[in-house]
Amino acid sequence: MHRKPDESFGIAQRGMSATRLVSYIWLIYLPFNLVPYVPPKSQTDWLWIGISAIFLASYIASTERSSMWKWSMPVELATAGAFILFQSNAYMLLFPGWQISAMLARRPRQRFIIFCVGYYAFLVGGIIAFVMSIPDFGAADACNAGNYMSLFLAAMAPLLSRTLTLAGIQRAQLEQSNQRLESIIRAERERIARDLHDTLGQSFSMITIKAELAQRLVTKQPEQVAGELEDIAAASRRNLQLVRDIVGNMRQKGIADVLVEEEKNLHEAGIDVATQGEQTASAWPTPVQTGFGAVVQEACTNVIRHAHAHSVVIAFAFAEVDGMYTVSIQDDGNGKPPYDRDGSNGIAGMRERIAGQGGRFAIRNNDIGTLVTACIPYERPHEEPHEETA
Repeated sequence: MHRKPDESFGIAQRGMSATRLVSYIWLIYLPFNLVPYVPPKSQTDWLWIGISAIFLASYIASTERSSMWKWSMPVELATAGAFILFQSNAYMLLFPGWQISAMLARRPRQRFIIFCVGYYAFLVGGIIAFVMSIPDFGAADACNAGNYMSLFLAAMAPLLSRTLTLAGIQRAQLEQSNQRLESIIRAERERIARDLHDTLGQSFSMITIKAELAQRLVTKQPEQVAGELEDIAAASRRNLQLVRDIVGNMRQKGIADVLVEEEKNLHEAGIDVATQGEQTASAWPTPVQTGFGAVVQEACTNVIRHAHAHSVVIAFAFAEVDGMYTVSIQDDGNGKPPYDRDGSNGIAGMRERIAGQGGRFAIRNNDIGTLVTACIPYERPHEEPHEETA
């Protein structure tokens, strides 16, 4: 059960992949906007082909890397805006209208508002330029249905795209929350059953044997009955402590519980969350889940406060080679969190907790942002006495 690999990256990751796929599907319509310039017959045609190439490069950059959005999205919008301002081509605005709006749906609302200001400025400017370029604006050839349709679609694109994307995000979050709640209930039921079988079951079997032995010794060797009764009393006290331990473990947060809380906190901060191996990790031993839960909580808190990240990937895995449970938290932030800051008790607490379970803890910066990793061995030294007692 502990070694079964997870088959998906989670609902949030699939949602981001779907947005990327739709962005590339939109490119099917790009060649239709280049028909007037191909084959090129003048320097003007070559100019607009070059602008189209710049648009395509920025469009792909926006699709692939969120770290490039600071320049790729403005370039994409500006090149598309040039088409409506100087070529009266409103269809080019549909590309950033749908793509950028969908991507910014997972970001704070202020960024979408800023985008809309620039977007509709180009749209209104294009309409004014188009009207001023036509002496008789009421002519049938000037005001054909195609012009009206392109302007209508361009005007509605950002709002429709954001609305549909937010609806999809909400459905995905609801589905993932339901799966986590089911996982919490199932994992808790399995954990209680496992603890009862591995501890109380064996202990009660021993008490039964001792009681039957004492019953036989009452008539044959009464002097040994006292010793057997003492063993039974000691076993009963151990069982009482085991029950208390099981009840105490029920109050500890598992991985699914922590992810429910931290996903909510990250979404409120405008940060995307994707998980890998979540279902497998929900079946791990309670001490492992508790240790990793504290690491995930502290790491997510640092991402919200210091990383200025847009997305976080939380991955769980079990390595069969070295028998280690592993969790990694990768953000795409600035890569300069205050890990070396004096008095950073949260980081020290994570390191001490994992070390106390015989594991390893590490933090490093990479090309994406900051990566936090923690490993706990499958067989921990401090668990051996408990296993022998059971």
